[in-house]
Amino acid sequence: MIAILVSWLLIFFVLFSAGDFFIYLYQILCNNRTGYSLTDRFLTGMCVILIPLSLSSLFIPSNQYVLFSFLGLIIIYWCMRRHHLQEIIKSIRLKIGRLSIVQLLIIGLTILSFCILCLYSSFLSFDPNYYHYQNIRWNEDFAVIPGLGNFEDRLGFNSNYLLLSSIFTLRFLFGQPVYCLQSVLAILLAIWILYETINSRFEVKRLILLIFYFLLFYFSKEGIADTSTDTIPNLAVFYLMSNLVLYPDALKEKAVLYVFVITSLVTYKLLFAPLCLVSLYVMYHLIKEKNYKEILFPGISAMTVVILWLIRNVIITGYLVYPLGEMDLFSFDWKVPEYILIKQREYISEIGNSGFDYAIPHYLENLSFSTFLLSWTTYFFLSVIAVFITVSWYIGKKGNIPAYMYFVFLILCTNLIYWLLTARDFRFCAGVIFSMIFFAISLILKDNKKIRKRAGNIITAGLALLLFISFAKAGSQYYHALKERNIKDFVWTMLYRPYPAEYKMEDSALFEKTSHNLTFEIIPYKMNDNITIYITTQRTGSCFGIFPCTGDAAIAREWKMQDIKTVEARGNSLQDGFRPIY
Repeated sequence: MIAILVSWLLIFFVLFSAGDFFIYLYQILCNNRTGYSLTDRFLTGMCVILIPLSLSSLFIPSNQYVLFSFLGLIIIYWCMRRHHLQEIIKSIRLKIGRLSIVQLLIIGLTILSFCILCLYSSFLSFDPNYYHYQNIRWNEDFAVIPGLGNFEDRLGFNSNYLLLSSIFTLRFLFGQPVYCLQSVLAILLAIWILYETINSRFEVKRLILLIFYFLLFYFSKEGIADTSTDTIPNLAVFYLMSNLVLYPDALKEKAVLYVFVITSLVTYKLLFAPLCLVSLYVMYHLIKEKNYKEILFPGISAMTVVILWLIRNVIITGYLVYPLGEMDLFSFDWKVPEYILIKQREYISEIGNSGFDYAIPHYLENLSFSTFLLSWTTYFFLSVIAVFITVSWYIGKKGNIPAYMYFVFLILCTNLIYWLLTARDFRFCAGVIFSMIFFAISLILKDNKKIRKRAGNIITAGLALLLFISFAKAGSQYYHALKERNIKDFVWTMLYRPYPAEYKMEDSALFEKTSHNLTFEIIPYKMNDNITIYITTQRTGSCFGIFPCTGDAAIAREWKMQDIKTVEARGNSLQDGFRPIY
């Protein structure tokens, strides 16, 4: 827990400060005094820090030394703006002072729930153990490597989430990495909607939003506890869209969020590219108002994030966007072979669509109250119903919702269709699905309809308790894993750090032996006289904490697209990169 709390505080301080600095520049340069919340500033910081981080990653590793550099600059910034910092602290204290003891306990229980969740992540989580940990370690130890996608093609996805995570692992401090970036955002959103609900005196609309947020956290719990390239963009999209439902004027007033942040999210998850239409609409509106400065600053900043991401893509894979072979503009010797792109796209489509294609026809066969409430299929159907509700509301011209909000909903529908046509894995598009449902419900509900304070406290306390119970399983699993290893100081271990990768590897070995009667090993492999890597014979290609490591293509046939033995080193060090052997 200590490692998690330290990581949380550090991540929040750095990203909130970066966001505050960016918005301060925006307000000065654009003569705009629009207020941005604490969560707004954190989201902004999560995107703006990618500019110096991506640029530095072209030349140096992204590790604690880069983090220390950011901390030094941030301390100088706050020394120069100490009065502003005092105002922020005063504002936070005032908001806390408005809450009752019961309400503070509810928020405290929610935070504790996330802390317990982050203690344990399973060896069965495929993406983290297969390539996320490896990707983050490559970022920590090296500048961007030419042809790294040949070493393991999934490293070519190059999500900026993995780059940003690399400076916050605190490996140097705790002897193991801590992955808390997404859990900080989850906590901030939980606190934001809890405060919105309480401050509105339990408006029904915000209570429903609170329920949807807690459902989203429940469905995303594995991604919150471990690395995930889906969690942050989904949480961010749901926050941005639900914030618009509550405050429609924000679309025209907060260009930093709806131009800069939304566009930058594409570098976290390409699936959300259709949402850039929201950014184009905001820019169109600003052009009509002749607010050119308010277009240029967030617009140029967003394009800088995207361009730097594209440059990294080209260095890693030889393509502007991997695995989109249509954007084949270069002929570097490290370019990933075209047949690998085709295989990867087929795999993404097959894996993403197979779960969806199975779930829909079997949904009614196993329907019960619990499956109705906790099945992704339910919310997909509700998002479809939301389309009909919204269309009927628009045709009937009911309510007083601004017309441009219907355009935003149309963009959400476009993103949903794009998801359906590419990879229909529910976890990829959760933020859009829940946003559509909440949008439709907000049309039906009467504004300012509230419930009594006591009932509101009971509902919020109940939701916080359910969240705690559902997340407490992680703490229990950690406890039993330590007890089985006869670790005497298990209490201190749980209080100090999350579940380490070496334990996951032991768990995986035991599982493979008992469930599949298989064993695996991680074998050194010399690429040349100066470079030795590791190959895992684990069935799914998982390397856990061993580095640098990749899967055995003869064993992990479904996952490993390119055999490492068809790849050669481009030089005498890992930094020189890799290229295919033709």
